[in-house]
Amino acid sequence: MAGEMISVNIYGGVCDAIIGLPGYPQITRQGNDIRILFFSVHYDNPELCNLGIGTAITSIGTFPTGSYTLEVERRYMTVFGTWHQETLGVIPFTVSGSQAQQPVEASTLNVVGIVGLLLALTSAAYFVLRRSV
Repeated sequence: MAGEMISVNIYGGVCDAIIGLPGYPQITRQGNDIRILFFSVHYDNPELCNLGIGTAITSIGTFPTGSYTLEVERRYMTVFGTWHQETLGVIPFTVSGSQAQQPVEASTLNVVGIVGLLLALTSAAYFVLRRSV
């Protein structure tokens, strides 16, 4: 819904984890295309794979009504000292309008309507009771 916070959840651990460093995550937007870049660690050696398991939850922002694409990427340094960047996913999503709805008029009975309804119910009850006697 428009005005609600959009967030991304990334599950990781053991050999991969998102690390919170200054300047990360980097969120950029061009029109309806949003990109978020995380800093992470990645180990290929099983002896080093001892990272805690969990979910990183990051707020992206609020957006007006429309269709959007969120590209989630991560960057980490390899054992050779070079940077590696990869796309974790591309997520299309739609933001719909506000949940607030305009009040709808509903008809109600006034005093004359209530008296008429009571007379009709009394008459119906009288005729049902009269037939059963």
